[in-house]
Amino acid sequence: MDMKVVPWRLKEDFLYLMSCFYNEGQEGIPDLAALFRGVEIIQAWSTRGRIPHSVESTSQLVSSLISNDRSQKLALAVSISRFVSGLLDPIQQSQYAIPMAVLAKSIDLPTYFVELRHAITHEELPSLPVLRQAAQRALSWLYDHYWNPAATAESEDTYDYTETNELHKFEIKRKVKDLLKQWRSWRKVNVSANMFLPVEEHDYIQQFEALVQELVTTANLRLPYIPASFVDDEKDLDFAIETTNLDIVVSCFLEKRVLIPSRTMPISFFPKLKNVWLPLLQSIASKHSFFLPALFTTLWSEILEISQTVDSLVFLDLKEKEELTDKESAGCYLAKWYAYLMREAYTGQPWTSTLSVTQTDLASVLEICLQRSDPFTKIIIDELSILDKELENKFSPLFQYRSDMFDSRILDEQEFEDITLEQMKTELNKFSVRLNNIEAQADSSTMEFQGHVWYKPSVEPSPIGQIIES
Repeated sequence: MDMKVVPWRLKEDFLYLMSCFYNEGQEGIPDLAALFRGVEIIQAWSTRGRIPHSVESTSQLVSSLISNDRSQKLALAVSISRFVSGLLDPIQQSQYAIPMAVLAKSIDLPTYFVELRHAITHEELPSLPVLRQAAQRALSWLYDHYWNPAATAESEDTYDYTETNELHKFEIKRKVKDLLKQWRSWRKVNVSANMFLPVEEHDYIQQFEALVQELVTTANLRLPYIPASFVDDEKDLDFAIETTNLDIVVSCFLEKRVLIPSRTMPISFFPKLKNVWLPLLQSIASKHSFFLPALFTTLWSEILEISQTVDSLVFLDLKEKEELTDKESAGCYLAKWYAYLMREAYTGQPWTSTLSVTQTDLASVLEICLQRSDPFTKIIIDELSILDKELENKFSPLFQYRSDMFDSRILDEQEFEDITLEQMKTELNKFSVRLNNIEAQADSSTMEFQGHVWYKPSVEPSPIGQIIES
C-alpha cells in the first residue's frame, strides 16, 4: 500500500479544514471568517512540508475569490492555471506528449478547464465574471473528486492523539501538584517572610525563584498534539489555554489545599489563605503574561457553574449558617479570590498589569451577579459594588433589593399562620414608600425618549463659550 506523508496529524484536522471551505453537502457558502481560517491553516501547514495539490489549489482558488483588490483577475487566472497544470502534469508520463484534453478525460476533469487554461496562457485573459465562475466550478470539482472521497474514506490512523494529550496532562498535573505542595509546606512555616528581596540576600529567595521558574516553564510547554483549529494564534489567550500546559497549571491552583482550604472553613479564614498564596501568584503573573487572565477567566467559569447548582428560590446567609457543604465552601473562596483579583486589577495594582478590567467589565459582572440569587455572586457584589461610585449609584436600588431578599427567610406554613393582617399591611406600606422614593428619584434625574430611559446630567446653566469645570 502506498503511504504518503501529509501535514495533518489526525483525520479530524483534515475534516476541520474541509469544514472551513465547504458547508455540509456543499449547501451554501461558508462565512468569510471560516474561509480566511482555512487559508491560514494551509499556510501554516506549508511550513511542515509538501501540501497535496488539491488542498493547495483549494486555498489558492478561495484566496483569489475573496480578494477585493485590483489584481483579483490576475490572481484568479493564475490559480485556475495552476489547478489544471498541477492535476495533469504528474500523469504526463508518456515518451511523447499526450494532449491535455486526453489527460483531463482520464481523471474526469471537464475539458472546459483545459480550454480556459489555454486561453489564460496563450490569449487575452478572460473576463472577471468568467474567471470567478470557473474558480467556483473548480472548487466544486475538488469537493466531488478529492475532499468528499477523502473525508468518507476509512481512516487507517490508529494512533489516538487525544489519549496522548490526556496522559501528558496527567503527568504534568502530578508535577505541578508536587511543586505547589513544596511551596505550601515552606510558606506555612515562614508565613511572614518577604519573598521579593534581592535573590542574593537569602537562600530561600533563590529556591522560591527556582520554583516559580519551574511552574512558568511547565505552563509554557506545548501539548503533544495541537488541533488544526488552533494554528497561528500565538498571542491569543485561547491558543495558550488549548495548546499549552497553562490550563493544567491553573486548574491545579483551583483545587483543595491551594486556593481552596482543605476542609470547610468560614469565609473569615480568607486573609490567612491569601497570605500563603499571594506571593506565588504575584511572581508567576510577572513572568507569564497569560497566567493571571487565565486564572481570572477560569475562576469566573467555576463560580457560574457552582451557582447553577444552588436552588434560586432558597436564599442562604452563609455568615449565619452553622455548617457549609464542601461545594458551598469552595464556591465562597472562589468568589473571594475572583473579587480580590478584580479589585486589584481595577485599582491598577502593578502586579496585575496583564489583567485589564474596565468600568464596562465591572458593570457587566455586577449585572450578571444581580440576575442570580446564590450566595457566591452576593460575595462578589458586596466586594465590588463600592469600587466605582457611578456604578454604585446606578445599581443601588437593585443592590438594596437583593440584600433584602437575602435577609429574608422562606417561611413554613406554621409561620404564615402567625402573621396578622395588620403586619402584612405594614410590610406592604413599607414597600410602597420605597417604590415611591425610587420613582421620585428617577423622575428628577431621568427622562424617557422613544421607549429608552436617559439619565439627565446635572449641569448648571452658563453663558455660551464659558468653560464648565466638571
